[in-house]
Amino acid sequence: MPSPSDFQPTLRYRWFRYRRRFRRPLRTGGGEFREREGLLLRVQNEETGAAGFGEVAPWHGFRGERVADAARFLREREGKITGADALPATLPLLRGAVEMALENAVAWREPTPPVTLRSAILLPRDAIAGVAAAAAAAAGLVFKAKILGADSDELERARRLLDALPAGARLRLDANGAFGGAENTAPVLSRWAPVVLDPRVDFLEQPFPAEQMPLGGTAGGTGSGDAHEKNSEFLRQVGHKIALDESVSLATELPADWNGALVVKPLLLGSRRRWREWRRRNPKTRVIFSSCFESALGREDALRLGAGDSTAAAETHGFGTLGFFFADAAATTDAATGGATGDVLELHADSPAGLARSLGWETARWDNWFSRAANAGFASNC
Repeated sequence: MPSPSDFQPTLRYRWFRYRRRFRRPLRTGGGEFREREGLLLRVQNEETGAAGFGEVAPWHGFRGERVADAARFLREREGKITGADALPATLPLLRGAVEMALENAVAWREPTPPVTLRSAILLPRDAIAGVAAAAAAAAGLVFKAKILGADSDELERARRLLDALPAGARLRLDANGAFGGAENTAPVLSRWAPVVLDPRVDFLEQPFPAEQMPLGGTAGGTGSGDAHEKNSEFLRQVGHKIALDESVSLATELPADWNGALVVKPLLLGSRRRWREWRRRNPKTRVIFSSCFESALGREDALRLGAGDSTAAAETHGFGTLGFFFADAAATTDAATGGATGDVLELHADSPAGLARSLGWETARWDNWFSRAANAGFASNC
């Protein structure tokens, strides 16, 4: 990894905004999404010439700036900044993208360890009938299902998913805060407790919005009243089988006293250095690394970050997001030749090398690095 001094030199950058369209609308407890936007950076150290890629990929429900905020800052600086530390605190995702670029500028020169990350399979909404067939193909698979609310229909769907699981398979339920509505009274929530406590359920992810999670400290809300009490009671019922996601979107929000799992999306952490400092202090915390529907370049970096976490090596992570996007038209001619900065592009490449080439950013050394990374197993087995 780079030394602290590597984060301070003058950096030149080029950047593009991108848009990816989902094959079908993605429905979550946070809403319905038809496309995903982000921003890609190519950052080059002016002193050493080393170059790397970064990505700003904010997502609904998570803290951090908007793509437009990062784009405005980059446009105003006209292609040059002085290290990641020069970025304002109001742009944590851009800072993380610059650190990401500086790290992978070094990583392509370093030996690549042979690591494979296991990944859960993210189920489409209509996939119940196919669960048993898919699980029969490999033992011990982990599935993930989006839960849109705490109502009786969603509860019945969760039960049917469990009934479809063969022996040895597990299920993760991701609510994305959908249990936080006023209609979800204490009796409604309590009906979910037996499902969450079922041994086939790995955990229930983020039942309440971050501001309603009664955790105290930086990881959740600290409100009072009836809503706080009913949410607290539900957490007492299901105990350690809750995973935090939106509650810990930035490295500055990671708790030191959580006894459940943490779902960490590398591109939403902000500062990588702060993340590693926290991890050194909390090596036993259960961490699940996860995609946030980023581009192939961001995904490669997220996989590398997960592969470097020896404590999480035995986990099944959350990178089962391939195939969710249309194969969009290639980048425009100007962008492909590097003639445009800040254009909004349609991305279509599912591989890091293919995406870099479509932006006109590939070099022989990067092709070599991507090849070694792929051979080393920096890919999820979903």
